[in-house]
Amino acid sequence: MPDDACSVADLVARFTVAHASKRLFRVPRGHVLPMSDALRRNGATIVDARTEAAAVHMATAHALLTQEVGIAVVTLGPGVTNCVTAISNAHQERAPVVVLGISGSIPNDGEASLAETASGVTLLRRITRYAKSLRAAEQVLDELDHAVACAIGFAGQPGPVYLEIPTDVLQRSLAPDTMPRATSRLRDPSRLRPNPELLSRATDLLVAARRPLVIGGRDVVEEKTELRALLEESGAVLLDTREGHGVVPPDFPKLVGGRVAGVALLDADLILAIGCRLASVGSQIPAGTSLIRIDRYRPEAFDHRGSDVELLADPRIALRELVTAVRGRRATLDLTWATSLAEMQREQRRKSLEDIGAVSPSGNGFARTERIFAELRQMLSSDATVIADGDGLADLAQLTLPASHYLDSEPSGCQGIAIPFANAAALALPGRPVVAICDAAAFSRFASELQTAARHECRIVVVVVNDGRSKVERSGSLVSHSQPTQFAETEYPNFAGVGRALGLHAERVVEQGDLASALDRAFSRAPALVDVCVT
Repeated sequence: MPDDACSVADLVARFTVAHASKRLFRVPRGHVLPMSDALRRNGATIVDARTEAAAVHMATAHALLTQEVGIAVVTLGPGVTNCVTAISNAHQERAPVVVLGISGSIPNDGEASLAETASGVTLLRRITRYAKSLRAAEQVLDELDHAVACAIGFAGQPGPVYLEIPTDVLQRSLAPDTMPRATSRLRDPSRLRPNPELLSRATDLLVAARRPLVIGGRDVVEEKTELRALLEESGAVLLDTREGHGVVPPDFPKLVGGRVAGVALLDADLILAIGCRLASVGSQIPAGTSLIRIDRYRPEAFDHRGSDVELLADPRIALRELVTAVRGRRATLDLTWATSLAEMQREQRRKSLEDIGAVSPSGNGFARTERIFAELRQMLSSDATVIADGDGLADLAQLTLPASHYLDSEPSGCQGIAIPFANAAALALPGRPVVAICDAAAFSRFASELQTAARHECRIVVVVVNDGRSKVERSGSLVSHSQPTQFAETEYPNFAGVGRALGLHAERVVEQGDLASALDRAFSRAPALVDVCVT
């Protein structure tokens, strides 16, 4: 190789570190290793997962929590097919993730091995923003530049992309006069300002509204100051969503959630949606309600019922300009509506906290699920990151736990994200408490990633709500069908034993009275696991 030449692998690594992320996630095997070496040479930090799906989940959480592009490096064949569910989840989350699939050399195409024949491009095209196999060394950097642009949303909504690169292409060297001029195309979406005419129309609608309601997506978590200023100037009520949870304290006087959210959606005469999907609440919005959207990206057709005004702009800039335009023009608010919602919300919150605080042990001494949340509520600070994963746990977490960042498995129903997401959160936000609350089924899917937590010193606390699910399923089947089924009647699995075997501090709680002290020790000795048997 000439002294001034450079391998394609090193070019990819330099671009990735400079324009995507310095932290990458992989499973260290097969064709991935040479690419990993190039990444390390160029300053990347490599996080080794136990499965490819977990690597993509960690890249997804990293992207959601840092506003960077998440990078996962996987091998072709089973490595790519293992990623399908995780990539689909990133697609639902609109997370900017680049998955690099490293394949064998081009001459080996068509060999019988699954690792050589299972191209991911066709498989993943429907759940990615862009998918392509890169066969020409001279085009790799330009394609990577384009792929990152697609991931962060310049070709529509943000989301995952997939690039497949053969090892012999990565090993090629390029002379300076043949190197592509990529890395300069990416633009800063924060420079997008709202159209003045559309901003004026949005202002008029907001000022004229008597019962304005704001729905915030993940973007508003980074725009706390601007959002609070808008709520103050407009008199609007804020709907608590999973994407925007944590933008204001749980006791914020204009925050509504839970059962009160449905009342607010039905009664509001204007909804201002900021950087969020409306798929989960769109059907609850009456046809006559005005809708304003602020987003960096044009909403997808299935995501809304048609907006009166769409401001395609950076949310921070749009919110600042909207606050200025609205200031001093508040005149038509229905104060009775806002006061009534606030009272309903306070009563719901009071009752929920009273209920979880008063939960007594079950007949066998096992804890009640609500008691876990009562204890965590006492221990978590407002800068905590909370991940909820399992049936019914997301609602409890969102209603009761303080959090500066909150993630759950609700968008795609993708159970199992708790431990990979928590690992990524601990690495992305060092020094902040990270707790993952999951049920037995969700924990079992990625229990091996506890070893990742131990190896990389991810200071997470995993709380397993161990409900002996297999016995419940068998009982339900007997009631429904009057016949035994294949579900085994087992005792409560010892998940604490799994945690200790994989290098964590782990405790099993079988008496509700022992729960608080076990959690306290877990937070002081993280990474840790608390296996709580619940009735």
